[in-house]
Amino acid sequence: MRMHSQKKWYEEWFDSKYYLQLYSHRNKIEAEACIDIIQRATQFHPTETDKVRVLDIACGPGRHAISLAKRGFDVTAVDLSTTLLHHAHSEAQKAEVPIKFLQLDMRSLDFNAKFDLAVQLFSSFGYFDTIEEDFAVIQGARQALRDIGYYAIDLINPLVLEKTLIAKSTRVVDGGVKVIEKRQIVDGRVKKQITIPLKKEKLKFQEVVRLYSPETIERLLREAGFLPTHWFGDYAGLPFDRERSRRMIIINKVV
Repeated sequence: MRMHSQKKWYEEWFDSKYYLQLYSHRNKIEAEACIDIIQRATQFHPTETDKVRVLDIACGPGRHAISLAKRGFDVTAVDLSTTLLHHAHSEAQKAEVPIKFLQLDMRSLDFNAKFDLAVQLFSSFGYFDTIEEDFAVIQGARQALRDIGYYAIDLINPLVLEKTLIAKSTRVVDGGVKVIEKRQIVDGRVKKQITIPLKKEKLKFQEVVRLYSPETIERLLREAGFLPTHWFGDYAGLPFDRERSRRMIIINKVV
């Protein structure tokens, strides 16, 4: 059994080729639906003469960045993972859309009032050891935005997750790879242990995401200089229901 201890879980897991296999069901259709919601809420409609600049924070494999670029947005996409950035760049080339990709840690966003819109989607928030580090990401997003800017963040609703969490599951993903996933909520974080039994070894990875209640994330957003204007509960754009919605998709205006 091979264990990984030198790197943080997100450095190890997101650079693994198995990450893309495990989440292959998160497809372009879902990404388009998510961007539809954001565009309706913000009313940004880029034209040839009126570019709208977007920062995609923790862009991952690039689904949302590509969707935005196809709609005419001027997209800069950032991520820490070399593997995911390489994949995203390749997919953008196939789609024939121009996107600027940068490798950096989302706690160190070094932009100053450059963007009209920042997006942070598909549970790409809450990765770090402390709430202060997570808050630094929100502060970086605020600093990156112009005074008329918007920030869209997509989180798990912990109130529903606590009632629906599946402790263990086994499935076979693309390529015939067996994956065993064990989940638990510990100290305000959802922890997933991912085991991939191969012929010669057993690989183990983790996902650890801090859960934020609606009240806590709203407080942090307001402290960073945002006003939540829209709350959605899923990618179909239904209103957020704290007792039923699996997700919290929050659209925030700079104040």
